[in-house]
Amino acid sequence: MYETSPVYARPLVAFLLLPVLLMTWGACSAEPLEEVVSSAPNLCGPWALPHRASYGCEYPVMRQSNEHIIRALRPELFERCLSCRQDTCRIRDLAVEDRTTCEVVFATPERIISFAPDIVFSDRTFDARFTYAIDSGGRITQVKLIETRGMPSAQVQNLIQAGANQLRYLPLQHNGRTYRIEALSGAYVMQVR
Repeated sequence: MYETSPVYARPLVAFLLLPVLLMTWGACSAEPLEEVVSSAPNLCGPWALPHRASYGCEYPVMRQSNEHIIRALRPELFERCLSCRQDTCRIRDLAVEDRTTCEVVFATPERIISFAPDIVFSDRTFDARFTYAIDSGGRITQVKLIETRGMPSAQVQNLIQAGANQLRYLPLQHNGRTYRIEALSGAYVMQVR
């Protein structure tokens, strides 16, 4: 039997607070907004990995029908959420609820592509913490392991990168410029029993 342990409860807070943000923003906007943008109830990590324990997980992904909400919120939250220098941004060091809302708006994948049918899935227990960036085209780059246990770091790096290759994000554009987002963090605790 495969199980995954939650790594962070923080994303759950964002998904619970997102309706409040959307309702507050909607009160200032002429257009009514839907409340649900994304969901990740099992909190297994930021994206799916080619790992057997991933089967029981759901990962945050933007609903296509709500893409217009994210596009509308980004200009409103750009200055509040992001600190930018030239063409590179970081999410500001904010209170947990605010930072998590910013991560939902600026770092939720637009879509997840399925793994190829011939890809080999790992079935070993491991823990990992890492950082990554989203480039100006909406792809993950610069995955760097900070800490890992249970498997050789090269294998963990390959698993995380294979999962990252399946994600697409809305490119971050503001005032006619395109930006990349760096210094994002993620973690996994994949337990196989």
